[in-house]
Amino acid sequence: MDGFQNPYTNSALNYTFYLPYSGQIIDIDNIEIPTGVIGNIPKYSVQDWYSTPKQLGANISSPALLGACGYNCTGYDNAYLVNRAAGGPYDWREKGPVAQLASPFSGIQLDIYSDQDAFQLYTCNTMNGMLHRYCRSRASLTR
Repeated sequence: MDGFQNPYTNSALNYTFYLPYSGQIIDIDNIEIPTGVIGNIPKYSVQDWYSTPKQLGANISSPALLGACGYNCTGYDNAYLVNRAAGGPYDWREKGPVAQLASPFSGIQLDIYSDQDAFQLYTCNTMNGMLHRYCRSRASLTR
């Protein structure tokens, strides 16, 4: 969303994220297989994206997030239920998107409209961008 123009960071963890209809999460085991349990997300917890928009990295170092995305993983790789009808009939023209992502640097905001029942959030915060450069250099070597 910043087009690699942000001189302060290449990370997306400073982007603001919001899931206004997602107060529940699909529970996973330590290898990220869904357990079949639907969990309620406590308001203002590390998994809460529905109460108010917050930065993707706001809780990234929180001990409560350790293991949230699988064994020994700190970050987000989770499916959140999208319960649009909780407040009555849902009409996207009136109630807005199921997810929003915004960059404070560029001012660009992405509004996501969907008829799906879940939204997967993956922050990829353990990657440092080297894979992207590696893949690009490997592609040029194979030509």
